[in-house]
Amino acid sequence: INGINFGNYAPRSTNPIAITMTTSGGVTILCTNVVWDSNEIIKCTIPPGAGYNLSVSVAADGQTSTNVASFDYFPPTVISISPSTLGPTDGNGIITVSGYNFGAFPCLARPNFCYQNVLVDGEDCFQTIFVSDSILVCSVRPGIGQNHLISVDVSNQTSAQVFLMAYDPPLIESMSNETAYAGGGNVLLTINGNNFGPIDPVGNPVTVRIMEDTSYIHNATYKAQPFPCVTARVKVGHHRITCLTSPGLGHNLPVIVTVGGQDSNWKYGFNHLAPQLTALVRTYSPGPPWTTYFGSPPNALLPDGSNANMTIQGLNDTFGFSGAPLDLNVAIGNKDCLKTVWIDSNTL
Repeated sequence: INGINFGNYAPRSTNPIAITMTTSGGVTILCTNVVWDSNEIIKCTIPPGAGYNLSVSVAADGQTSTNVASFDYFPPTVISISPSTLGPTDGNGIITVSGYNFGAFPCLARPNFCYQNVLVDGEDCFQTIFVSDSILVCSVRPGIGQNHLISVDVSNQTSAQVFLMAYDPPLIESMSNETAYAGGGNVLLTINGNNFGPIDPVGNPVTVRIMEDTSYIHNATYKAQPFPCVTARVKVGHHRITCLTSPGLGHNLPVIVTVGGQDSNWKYGFNHLAPQLTALVRTYSPGPPWTTYFGSPPNALLPDGSNANMTIQGLNDTFGFSGAPLDLNVAIGNKDCLKTVWIDSNTL
């Protein structure tokens, strides 16, 4: 410490020079091993501590300095964090932060002297446990998504290093009501699993998609299109979602949940019912038209080599809900029709 009026001789042990640092909380810390060099220079050993802008004063021969200087401890530095995620969205995941300048002792024991917290996006962990000057352990609060900034705050000094972490992505374990008509929206699909986020959260748009079957499409550049499952809601916090299915086609389709910008695993098993035929209507000349209803006694359909037209009727948009499917064919026995034309979602 440089100044004046520190005395013209080395103070006796009965009247030592005292160097005091005072925290913002009003706690005083005494420097140790004070050494008088001259009327203008004294030295001391700084005790363990934390924080910045601590007031430093000097007392010599019973007189205290009228002005004060300030002193800062080094801020915390983060080197690594493990594991690589913040854990489940319902919280209580444990992360270990490694670095240095986290403090020489647990601040919980001396709350007016210092404090130590691990922060996620500037918010304290549910609990921060001091292990050493180089290790803090954090119990994480509930949350969703990714790119959350992790930092350490020790007595109003925050680490400058950038560590971004994510909560665990959603995981689908099972589904119920996983069958619908091809044209059939409004089937309530229930999805069970983990990491779906809190019930009906603000700012947590949960989406559910049922992906298209592309196994019959011979085009390497074609990308599967989703059938949205609308009005998705978290009904049991972090573990259950319900949504209403949209029209679609295909069987054993994968379902994907997106929470906080993170996609779940692809859970296969959603099915649109196979085409359901209700009637065959044939116009043939010569001869009268006729209709065969499925479920009635069988009739002879077509004479050999007739080359006649036949209309096939279905129900519930069984032949596609928004245009001709990419893979459409009608066969009688093991022989394909010469030509199949899509008229509408219930008529071929």
